[in-house]
Amino acid sequence: MVLEPQAVGVTVAYPQLTVSSDGTRSVAHLDLAVWNCLGDQAPADPAAADCRRVLAEFADLGSPDLQVTRTSDGLQLSGTFATYTRPNGSAPVYTGRSYPLEVQVEDATGGPTGTLRLGSGAATVVPPGELVG
Repeated sequence: MVLEPQAVGVTVAYPQLTVSSDGTRSVAHLDLAVWNCLGDQAPADPAAADCRRVLAEFADLGSPDLQVTRTSDGLQLSGTFATYTRPNGSAPVYTGRSYPLEVQVEDATGGPTGTLRLGSGAATVVPPGELVG
């Protein structure tokens, strides 16, 4: 998904979200594989599209800032994630960027399905994974 348009090209991210809950409190961890690309869209394979890999960004958000709502067929999660990097495996360095994130997940036969919205971009939720109720 396009994370941010640039003067020449776009910064794209390929998000991975993990969520855990004890039934009372929840926490989500967001991994963003980030690339700078010369095109105006996120390519399916950024390496093959000659995009340049930049530092991955991460974010963590827990209850109560992470909103988790059970729906009739799954879950809806939302919150604003402040991102950080870990240059050369160092301690977190916050980027000063925050992204609103919303995920609607349905528990389907082949695993979770749904949509992840990050800022103005959207991506399809793909397995692996499972919803444990």
